[in-house]
Amino acid sequence: MMRLLLRYLELVLTAVGLGFCGLLIALLPPTAGKWQVVAIAAMIIGITHGILFFVVRARQRAVRHQAIRDVSHMLQERVTSYVDIVTRLSQSDNSGHQQMARQAAGDLAELVNTLSEDSLASWQSRHGSLQSQALPQPQPTEPRS
Repeated sequence: MMRLLLRYLELVLTAVGLGFCGLLIALLPPTAGKWQVVAIAAMIIGITHGILFFVVRARQRAVRHQAIRDVSHMLQERVTSYVDIVTRLSQSDNSGHQQMARQAAGDLAELVNTLSEDSLASWQSRHGSLQSQALPQPQPTEPRS
């Protein structure tokens, strides 16, 4: 319910504001001052909407920037690891090692092509929060025979 409310926040608040102004028009006696009250209420509603939208958008920007930083850290770690593997294996005279290097390069390409919120969430669950963590250096892996 909360996600739905946040998704349509502008529409919900606009409907509530218009409903409130309509209620004022209906309840206030028909005098010239009635429109001044409605105009003041509309200005207060507009200012409230502006402040709320600014806060929501600022929060969305902060979440988006954090997600970009997380993706950058994830890719940096994974790419460094794959490049290390590919470099070590491609320098080998063993054709099996060279095949593993091609496989690692293909895995890296697949990682980049399938990047999504789910893959980021999965990576974060394995590695924890990235806030103020230094990235570990990739460990050399033994090639499989």
